[in-house]
Amino acid sequence: MLEEIEHRLVAFDLYDHLFGDWLYRARMCWVAQHPMAKFIDDCTAIMMPVNVERFGEACRMTTGHRVLRLISRVVPRVTSMTPWYSPHRYEIPATVEKLSARLSAEASAVS
Repeated sequence: MLEEIEHRLVAFDLYDHLFGDWLYRARMCWVAQHPMAKFIDDCTAIMMPVNVERFGEACRMTTGHRVLRLISRVVPRVTSMTPWYSPHRYEIPATVEKLSARLSAEASAVS
């Protein structure tokens, strides 16, 4: 999680410095996130029939599951595409902040 936060912040700052156009960012968010979502759909399509056969009907995806999956895919996309989005506004949990400080201190001691 810590590394993901760092990557998101660095990538956002770099994008903002090079382009700064939120419409371009929105388009690229869609382009970048689509293959990941498609991969998850493909895995689900492959795994669900096998799981239903092995573990029973409880593993079958219902309409409710499909709706929740769609919502869980759309909300992050829409959120990251708004002009006011910034990962710098995230509240980082205290435990992650503490871990970050410790790892930074260890890295400084080694270098």
